[in-house]
Amino acid sequence: MAKKTTLQFKEGTSDKTYEIWLEATPSGKSYKVNFAYGRTGGNLKAGTKTPRAVALEKAEEVFGKLVAEKKKKGYKAKRGKAPAKKVAKKKKWRP
Repeated sequence: MAKKTTLQFKEGTSDKTYEIWLEATPSGKSYKVNFAYGRTGGNLKAGTKTPRAVALEKAEEVFGKLVAEKKKKGYKAKRGKAPAKKVAKKKKWRP
């Protein structure tokens, strides 16, 4: 995994986790920006912000924008080692 961040939002009874990571294609020449979200400690729902693999520079740009967007909504970098239970399985990327 090239890059990963875990963000958390806590307010009132809300306790949410948002994970974002870059995933290299098998060739290692292009990347996808994936995410998973859900209640902290529960199963996370996974998705992608880049349906097709893109160059590393573009993937990092998408990654940065997504992190900034979530932080603007009140998410903060998660500290500690207590991850959410697991990410729902998603299909492997195939060119």
